[in-house]
Amino acid sequence: MKPTARCLLALSGGVDSSVLAALLSEAVGEQLTCIFVDHGLLRKNEGDEAEAAFAGRKLNFHRINAQSRFLDRLRGVQTSDFMTADWSRLPYELMDRVSGRIVNEVPGVNRVLYDITSKPPATVEYE
Repeated sequence: MKPTARCLLALSGGVDSSVLAALLSEAVGEQLTCIFVDHGLLRKNEGDEAEAAFAGRKLNFHRINAQSRFLDRLRGVQTSDFMTADWSRLPYELMDRVSGRIVNEVPGVNRVLYDITSKPPATVEYE
């Protein structure tokens, strides 16, 4: 990675993204920026534990407290099997504003990709 390049990781606090964050911090150090969105659905103190786990590492860690925004959106979510659900539709204008801020405020980032799935949060499947 070029010395001026940056790496942005959306950190869920789960095992997969936490291990990836730890490995990336060893590989690229302060070139790594982790964004941890605390959506209010974690176990008690889990958000604090995730933040504490990365406190001593050479990386830029940003915790975003978004409990009220997420919980308000979940009120209307329906599911039949409690494993899948229709995702909340966020307005394009909101996604555009958030990605614009990331591109303009995080040095070295020139694009943002969205991944929307009906699987439970933090579940990614590759085929």
